[in-house]
Amino acid sequence: MDYFIITVLHNRRMEECETFRTLLADACEKENISVIAVDNSSEALMREENRRTAGQYGMYFLDMKGNAGLPAAYNHAIDFIAEHLAETGRKAADTRIILTDHDTVFPASYPEAVKAVCAENTDQICAPCVKCGGFLLSPCRKNGLHFEPLPEIPDRALPGLYYINAGLVFPASVFLEKGFRYDESLFLDFADFDLEEQLRLRGNETFVLLKDIVLEQGFSGTEDRAADTDLKRYRQYVRDGKVYYEKWHPGNPMAGIQLFRRGLKLAVKHKDTRFLKKN
Repeated sequence: MDYFIITVLHNRRMEECETFRTLLADACEKENISVIAVDNSSEALMREENRRTAGQYGMYFLDMKGNAGLPAAYNHAIDFIAEHLAETGRKAADTRIILTDHDTVFPASYPEAVKAVCAENTDQICAPCVKCGGFLLSPCRKNGLHFEPLPEIPDRALPGLYYINAGLVFPASVFLEKGFRYDESLFLDFADFDLEEQLRLRGNETFVLLKDIVLEQGFSGTEDRAADTDLKRYRQYVRDGKVYYEKWHPGNPMAGIQLFRRGLKLAVKHKDTRFLKKN
């Protein structure tokens, strides 16, 4: 079995990233693992520095020439894998694609656990558990239009659960033979949930939960962000939310209320009414 790990960088030096320190540096030394670093960084100098680092570790490097959005970065890497397999004569059936970002802490047991589960579940998507600040971030469930954390890690991948991108392991056939792709009308938020809606729509919801593997998502210091930074981030969340809800819950009046809830929390946090204005 061959593995491609896709990691997306954004305005971070690769060697400073949690994902690099806990997974990628060691993975590059494995014979059957290839790492693809996709750089969405805004500054050309940072992208060039990351390109050099990738070269030093034997990674493939894809330069997005600025922030093209997470779905575009993932899709670009998936297309690269398709071309690479075609050139080398390797088969999608013998290939797995692992998705990561730059701010996730992976336990040392992750690679071997993934290999063991993939060997037994050839057609399923493997999903680790992800926590952030002590609460369970993934898997989660949708309550109406609201994605909410589960009280504890379930015993298995129950129907209707949702998973964030970090650490997901896909059979390459999901993308290369069945034709699934991330929706590039989204920029960042809801991209993972949108893909899972696509899978459900076509009867491809086949997950296996790695319940003993827990990743820690850092979100790059979100707790201490300034109001202006949070406002910019919130506006992006609203734009993506509108795309997602209009696509999967068209005309539902609760969609706007759901998006407003986050703005209300941020308004209270920063004591700033700008979060309450229509976006």
